[in-house]
Amino acid sequence: PWAAAVRMARDRPLTGYSPGTFQAEYVAHRLEAEIASRRRLANPLVTSNYSEAHCDYLQPFAEAGIPAGLLVLASAALLVAGIGRRARSAGGFVDAEAVILLALLAAGATAALTWFPFQRPITSVPLLLAAGRGWRVWRDGSEGA
Repeated sequence: PWAAAVRMARDRPLTGYSPGTFQAEYVAHRLEAEIASRRRLANPLVTSNYSEAHCDYLQPFAEAGIPAGLLVLASAALLVAGIGRRARSAGGFVDAEAVILLALLAAGATAALTWFPFQRPITSVPLLLAAGRGWRVWRDGSEGA
């Protein structure tokens, strides 16, 4: 699925194929990637198909284009950096809430490398709530500075 996602991003770098279209575009782009690489990119489970890129970082590039993908990555990096600063700058003390939020978001970010936690309700809801709270914690910490 990664090769198909890269091909999708290359084919439509500015707009992508639109959110939610990875599954519909997967086979055609996987076949293009196979032809270009001159090797078979076989799925270990012959009867399965991919509806996600199995990398939450590649998915926005394929479905929304390179500018949107870069915005997603930049906003995630900005959030992690802001919460990290807040965790260390709580008046010489460690801000426990910021550390917990940072740990939760780091776990989600790591899982997003080879899975799709932001596309499953059971994992996306807590991660998005933590991200929202993280923006607030960072903002409240920067007001006192």
